[in-house]
Amino acid sequence: MIKLSTNVVLLFLLLFTTQNADAEDLSYWSYEGLGQYQAQKVIVNGGNIYTCTDSGFFKKSLLSADTIWTSLGFEGKYIWSFLIISSDTMLIGIDPTSYGADTISIFKSVNGGMDWQPFQNGFGGELYTGRAACDFGCAPHQSDTLFVANHNSGIGRSLDGGLSWVPVFGDWGDKSNMYDVAVNPYYPNKVYTGTFGVGHICFFYISSDYGITWDPYLTGGLFLGMTYEFDPLDSNHFYFNQAGLRETFDGGWTFNSVPEPIPCRSFVIHPDSSNIFYVTHYSHGGALRYFKSYDTCNSWVADSNPDMITHEVYDLTIAVLEDRTILAFGTHDGVYFHTDIESWSCGDANFDRNINVSDAVYIINYVFVSGNAPMPYESGNVNCDASVNISDAVYIINYVFSGGNDPCDTDGDDIPDC
Repeated sequence: MIKLSTNVVLLFLLLFTTQNADAEDLSYWSYEGLGQYQAQKVIVNGGNIYTCTDSGFFKKSLLSADTIWTSLGFEGKYIWSFLIISSDTMLIGIDPTSYGADTISIFKSVNGGMDWQPFQNGFGGELYTGRAACDFGCAPHQSDTLFVANHNSGIGRSLDGGLSWVPVFGDWGDKSNMYDVAVNPYYPNKVYTGTFGVGHICFFYISSDYGITWDPYLTGGLFLGMTYEFDPLDSNHFYFNQAGLRETFDGGWTFNSVPEPIPCRSFVIHPDSSNIFYVTHYSHGGALRYFKSYDTCNSWVADSNPDMITHEVYDLTIAVLEDRTILAFGTHDGVYFHTDIESWSCGDANFDRNINVSDAVYIINYVFVSGNAPMPYESGNVNCDASVNISDAVYIINYVFSGGNDPCDTDGDDIPDC
């Protein structure tokens, strides 16, 4: 084991000298774990990513360098969906077997998933097969008004935070084939759902009065599942994917089919750039991939990783951070990320946009006490030996305090060597 001199250790504690380095962009794929499970839905909230699977509910830090997830319970249970109301309050819908006492689908936690309590409260009525909460709908800051979809019981609504439920689309047990429900986050009186009938012909329904009445729209084609993206400035303008990617400007009375490169399973719009779209599809055993449009779906570019093979993609979500954009894929074989780091500097191992002794400390923690790896890993490989180790920390110390060569410029010719 390498022993550091007292003087070097003292230098590690000084954080007052800062250098700058040229930045560059980087994009990469990463496997994030849970490969033994089907990640049905992925949501980013409060610096964590959550997923419900065919065998439990899990979370991990969004920026964690490992593939270890924290179990939030329900191991062995198929999870249909979940709703994060706050950092502490969550609802989850499991698939009950309806055998014996296993008839409860909805559970609630008020301590971030550490403990759960049954919270069915009459949803689905007496029909056991109508009790599964397939999807939740709730507008931000209006957690008293909840909607739940069930493939046998239509749509249920609660006006008291889930303490009681009434059917608002059909009656309990009418086999309405509804697996999704969404509330417009900017206009919470508007509620949306989709279903399919004979031949899997799709129908799309909109309510403008909190679910009291519904207007049907025939969309045709095959049912592919529903994702919605809403315009914050216009309640009549939104996108959804049922039998293809659709756009409407009049609240759903008419819609346009958006040009898409593949049958769309899930899509997201960049929250800071409404012209940037990302779509993914059923993989069916192929390489994990997605398509990106910079011009509101007029043209597309593909990105894939041939080394990441998945049987199916279930969900897609986006997290936009200060220095990177992360696409999170929920798949048949766990969770994967595609990360675009907008700017990173060789030597800036801890991503504070400066190069100083704190980066050396970060690398030492990674090497000796299982701290997080530099992200991207290349930012810590300052001496270009293709690995991150204690010699990289020493290199940064020499650069900061002794006028050593720039990170990644090992021969001092002002040209990066790696």
